[in-house]
Amino acid sequence: MPGSASRRQVPQRPKAHPKPRATAARKAVFLKMYVETASIATAAEAAGIDRRTHYRWLRQDDAYRTAAEEAREFAADLLEAEARRRAVDGVEEPVIYQGKDTGIRIRRYSDTLLIFLLKGARPEVYRDRTVENRHTGPQGGPVVVEHGLLDREKATKVLQILHKAGVIGLEDSVGDEPEVAAG
Repeated sequence: MPGSASRRQVPQRPKAHPKPRATAARKAVFLKMYVETASIATAAEAAGIDRRTHYRWLRQDDAYRTAAEEAREFAADLLEAEARRRAVDGVEEPVIYQGKDTGIRIRRYSDTLLIFLLKGARPEVYRDRTVENRHTGPQGGPVVVEHGLLDREKATKVLQILHKAGVIGLEDSVGDEPEVAAG
């Protein structure tokens, strides 16, 4: 049949991995963006890779792993500097009144960021402390809780207070004295 040869499907070759230079360029872009943003997702998008590729490179490439650790330190330094700026120097914000910018600027500081900076700089002084309270009975033994009924006098006082507060009415109490089991 004429033209039947043109219908034959030629098997497709699998896509080749990027050339080493392309991979090196992608690694460089990834690391540069990671330093700037401290975000693996943003850096991966900028480098045109899947985030899993970054983790594969970390497992398989010692030089990349070392560079990535250094990039992580740089990114942390930049984040810390920005936190310090907001906590200590503050940030100017416009004053908005009835939906309009008044032209007035105020400086806001972040106490929360300052707390984190102090905890990081001097954890021995500013760390969160946990307090463990232990309650013991006589001579360090267990605490014994006795569940008893109110005696007549205490029960009468409780009912009088409840009645005075309007919580219970006279019809709720039987007789002059409440019927309370003696303890």
